[in-house]
Amino acid sequence: MKRLSFILMLLAIVCPGWAQQATMTPMGAVVTPHSPLQVSKELRSVLPKNAAVRLVQPTSMAEDGEEAVIYETGDRFEPNPHLAVVKNGSRAADFSLADLFQQDGAGDNYTLFKASEFEWGDKKKAFIAAFRSIGDGAGTIFVLLNVRDHRYVVAWKKETTQGRFKVLRNGQLQVWDADGEGQCVWCPQHYKVSTFEWKDGSPAVVGRFTTKHALDPVSMSDNPIAIEK
Repeated sequence: MKRLSFILMLLAIVCPGWAQQATMTPMGAVVTPHSPLQVSKELRSVLPKNAAVRLVQPTSMAEDGEEAVIYETGDRFEPNPHLAVVKNGSRAADFSLADLFQQDGAGDNYTLFKASEFEWGDKKKAFIAAFRSIGDGAGTIFVLLNVRDHRYVVAWKKETTQGRFKVLRNGQLQVWDADGEGQCVWCPQHYKVSTFEWKDGSPAVVGRFTTKHALDPVSMSDNPIAIEK
């Protein structure tokens, strides 16, 4: 009876995201990318001809600013997302998830879920993007950009299961990653939590712990980026 109630609850949940929607079913999350954005001719001219743009966000990683652009060059099953930085009418940086996660064999079958800029260090800014797997929706990939030596770089990246990236009030960062030992993929899971501090412009691990109680992976993956105010 409890199992049936849990399945019915999943059927009723729709998880909204900034750039996509994930509808929960007994088989997992059915991920539906957001419709491509209509962008200016100027921006379109610096992107690949077949690019489906999912996000354009003005950011301030550099003092004079830039735009973070997330676009895809694949199809609905393998979107092949890219995270680009556009500045002064050109692409100052462009990172393919398939290249960033080549060793893990992941990246091309993920699509954007949420993204945000946040402050770190001495009023410096970084940009974090969370991507979710097209399959059962259980995979969450994080990519963190900032500026180092006047270049836009991937300061940190991580593949997780139903994960969450959290910015704490004290400036530390945390990554929550389901341990996968629940009774099913979307059943309550214990989470392995890694805490980071900024060192030489990149996050470095300073502590780890596992949650004492199992948490709801639906609510965790529905809010993959959390910034404490």
